[in-house]
Amino acid sequence: MKKPRKKYRPKPCGDTRSIRLLAMKEDFDEIEGVFRQLKTGDLIEAKDPKNGEWVLVYKKADGTICYLLKVATEWVNFFAELATHYMPDYNDKPMRKLLTKLRIGQTLDMQTVLDAEKVLDVQRRLFLIADAKVYNAIGSKHVDDFYEFSDRGEKLAA
Repeated sequence: MKKPRKKYRPKPCGDTRSIRLLAMKEDFDEIEGVFRQLKTGDLIEAKDPKNGEWVLVYKKADGTICYLLKVATEWVNFFAELATHYMPDYNDKPMRKLLTKLRIGQTLDMQTVLDAEKVLDVQRRLFLIADAKVYNAIGSKHVDDFYEFSDRGEKLAA
């Protein structure tokens, strides 16, 4: 006698690979926007309402203004910590060099920006090989620090 056929059970809505790719696109779109603004010189300086100092900011696609150095530093630190688990030969020195130049107010040359942008490809690979649980655990420590806005929702003075 022949075994009965197994009942077809479709996978739940969307497979995890496509969900990861969509999450990666969303995460990396913002940092790629920052690099576009760096290459075109469209970064803005604005007065920080907390201390009155001038800081570099960038505009997200939705028009929100974010502190560039704070977000970029947390981005680099996040991937450096993730790499300790998956990629021992990870090298983010070009990005750290770019951040240092921005922090001390040194003028940027295009080669520094392009070298730092190449690190994004390595970070994409790292994103895709990382286990979601590890990624989320590390992310929960860093993401809260990604965006620093006034508690009262004040905008930066552009």
